[in-house]
Amino acid sequence: MGFAEAIVLAFIGGILLNLMPCVLPVLAVKVTALASMGDHSRGQRLRHGLGYAAGIIASMLALAAGVIGLKLAGETVGWGFQFQQPLFVVALAAVMVLFALNLFSVFEIGVPKSAARLGAPPQTGDRRSFFEGILAVVLATPCTAPFMGTAIGFAMASHPMVIISVFVALGAGLAAPFVAVALVPAFYKVIPKPGPWMGVMKRVLGFALLLTAVWLIWLFGRLMGPDAVTGLLVFLVGLSFAAWIYGEVQYRPWDKTKAVAIGFAIAGVSVAGWLGIADLEMEPPSGTEVAAAVDGEELADDEIAWSDWTPTIVDDTLAEGRPVFVNFTADWCINCKANEREVIATPPVIAAAREADIEMVMADLTHTEDELVQELEKYGRAGVPLYLLFSPDDPDEPEILPQVLTRDRMVDSFESVR
Repeated sequence: MGFAEAIVLAFIGGILLNLMPCVLPVLAVKVTALASMGDHSRGQRLRHGLGYAAGIIASMLALAAGVIGLKLAGETVGWGFQFQQPLFVVALAAVMVLFALNLFSVFEIGVPKSAARLGAPPQTGDRRSFFEGILAVVLATPCTAPFMGTAIGFAMASHPMVIISVFVALGAGLAAPFVAVALVPAFYKVIPKPGPWMGVMKRVLGFALLLTAVWLIWLFGRLMGPDAVTGLLVFLVGLSFAAWIYGEVQYRPWDKTKAVAIGFAIAGVSVAGWLGIADLEMEPPSGTEVAAAVDGEELADDEIAWSDWTPTIVDDTLAEGRPVFVNFTADWCINCKANEREVIATPPVIAAAREADIEMVMADLTHTEDELVQELEKYGRAGVPLYLLFSPDDPDEPEILPQVLTRDRMVDSFESVR
């Protein structure tokens, strides 16, 4: 692949990233905020769109700088790998809950005091647009759009300027649809006029962000064990209580009562954090948990006998004359879970795998696994999902299946190695 091709693929992948379930809630929030501006001038919409784009580009530059720094330090890095760290998941869950509470009007972000006194509806400012751009990037990292994986993999194996250029192109693609809606009259006219529907939509989007928080809580349980989930919930409840207290006194003049209330809110968050997560060992356990069938046990029609990935399992199985399908996945990868649920673990695909006598191997990157990261790099990838189908007839050239799978494609591929 050439540099120009990687840039184009990154830009297209960034555009398609807007269709992923990770980014849609934030994009919907932005479009609703744009609708709230009504007939504001084109210049105001421009600042709104550019603030969002600036947040995305700044975040991508920060990610690129982090990748370059880690690579120079000899660390293995990849797209979305920060979700392997429990503290990152805790912080992101807290942001989701706070953002949802803001949409529920428990408290406001960046509303001028003058607007509050006049009873004017809160407007989304440039600084908030910048923050929402950052949030869009953070939420996008567990997803990999078509074309994007190839471009990111190319960047990870290149020198720093290529990494920066590819990440900026990815950010430009991610920001492009919203900027187009904000600036192009033909798109802007499609947005409904401001009205009562906006209040309803804000709360619906708040619940969508809470669903994202639920996913993050589930992921935290997968990283740290089910008992740790209770502690995280205690922390999030304490954080919500503190946000409510802050909202109650937010627009009061500074006096003793307001100071005591905010101090009480801070103390509540601190106690909830200490009770909930402070005493947890924030180091992901090593190893993976793969649901495999017990030897000799007959599998149901909708079950797959997954085998753990090892450095030798592919070569050993191919030496026996059997094909191998390797599923590089992670619990934090939404694309992976969707493919596994809707395609891989379906009767037609399972039947085709059994008829071809394919060894089904799961390479789980939920936790930090340096060997698996190195295996991804061998095939020009820097993140999951990655699907490889090895044939005994050509063991050195596996078929790389698309990141968005279909049942027909998988069945045809499995039949081709019989």
